[in-house]
Amino acid sequence: MIAHAQGELLLAIAELELILPRLQQTGGSHAQTDLFEKVYLDALIPTSEYHKALSILEKRHAKRSNIPIIQRELAYLYKELGP
Repeated sequence: MIAHAQGELLLAIAELELILPRLQQTGGSHAQTDLFEKVYLDALIPTSEYHKALSILEKRHAKRSNIPIIQRELAYLYKELGP
């Protein structure tokens, strides 16, 4: 989280990738997991890690298809990835 706040997005990605799969095992709530995942997405998109972001966004869209920001981010990624 600190790396992300300091603009060190690649470091934030590397660190978040290590903890996200284990967050609930350590007692993290669904809300905390959601927050960490959003920060992770916020680091992935500007660093052009589109395939990683797309995987997460498609899962989020399957659960909550009516959320406008998810729809916008998915549209952006589909455009960037092309046909």
